[in-house]
Amino acid sequence: MNKKALRALLRERRALIDPVSHGFERPTGQGRRAPGLSQHQVDQLLHRTLGTYHRLESGSYPNPPTDLLRDVALLFGLDEQDWVSLCRYAILQDPPGPLHQSSGKEIPAFWQHALDCMGQMAYVSDASWDLIAYNDEFASMFPDRRVPTNTMRWMLLEPQGRRLLLDWHNAWAPWVLPQLRAALASRPDDGTLQQIEKEVLTD
Repeated sequence: MNKKALRALLRERRALIDPVSHGFERPTGQGRRAPGLSQHQVDQLLHRTLGTYHRLESGSYPNPPTDLLRDVALLFGLDEQDWVSLCRYAILQDPPGPLHQSSGKEIPAFWQHALDCMGQMAYVSDASWDLIAYNDEFASMFPDRRVPTNTMRWMLLEPQGRRLLLDWHNAWAPWVLPQLRAALASRPDDGTLQQIEKEVLTD
């Protein structure tokens, strides 16, 4: 556990949350008030035993469960990068999966420009292997430039993919199938990946 980094991340993000936005009354009276939610309020919002969040933020919670880390990350509005940092600081490993189901499903618009400037075949797919950007060189590989909607399904199941990917059984299938398993392990509720797996098992 990286206690110093964990404490800094959680304190910073907790301070950004207005307690009033979660139904708590604004404190009145004299005395210095720290910004953001109190540690007690975090426990209340997460329906955790009093003192749970304090143990996490102070670094005195050895091997905190990932469901607690996920609840804190969602409450604090962490993005995927901060989610990875939180898990690495708290449990010294990458998270078991993305924080948001939309993660890996979108890319900034400048990626299309980057693809167009490459001059070589290139594409970008999302976390479900759906094709979301590609360049002309990539499109030229397909008859009538009709690119597949999902590159994983095309590589594993489409007859065209098995023809174009030379030595498919020996050179491609052993490489692509583990990637499907890895994608499902990180996104077990992904309907697209589940359907591809079902089709592969019946192929």
